[in-house]
Amino acid sequence: MLTLTKVLRHAGSALALAAASLASYAAPVTTQLGFLVDASGSIGATNFNTMRSGYAAALAALPTDGSIQLTVVTFASGVTTVVQPTIVTAASLPGILSNINAMTYSGGTTATAAGINAITGLMTSASAGFNRSLNSMINIATDGEPNDNNNNPRQAALNAANAAKAAGIDALTAEGIGSSLNVDFLRDMVFSPINGPCNNCGTV
Repeated sequence: MLTLTKVLRHAGSALALAAASLASYAAPVTTQLGFLVDASGSIGATNFNTMRSGYAAALAALPTDGSIQLTVVTFASGVTTVVQPTIVTAASLPGILSNINAMTYSGGTTATAAGINAITGLMTSASAGFNRSLNSMINIATDGEPNDNNNNPRQAALNAANAAKAAGIDALTAEGIGSSLNVDFLRDMVFSPINGPCNNCGTV
């Protein structure tokens, strides 16, 4: 005969086993997210610090079931990998947030093409486990005005966006930051699975 104490003890054991099973379960990666952050001089330290705080708050709310892989890169005169392609779990999230909070503002020129090429390469590498069945998106926060030593930095950025799409990235979205915002160029550069990059056809 089961007493109330035994019932509670058995129920507690069952819940403990269920919790252990759920804790060890990891969903397969279904989505790759890449965040490309402009750290150039035209952004300014104040805007960069605001972006850094915003990313930290937003990424802290990501699901930690293993379904998302995250990559973060900053760009200015060069590029810096802040977060290598990392599956977001309860164990990995604190390290991700630590890296985000440690992002530094570098100033300098705006090597947009180099930034897009760098994050595309990281996300589509074999070590990232990339395949075209995954949902993949790069989000760029920038003032939209490439400015580096390239002879035609705008065209180089457009070429990089097209190369990202050809490599299997599904979408490139953008947030316009700063007082020197070039919305028209951003609309040329962004793309979705069915549209763009193309002349002034994207939505910012």
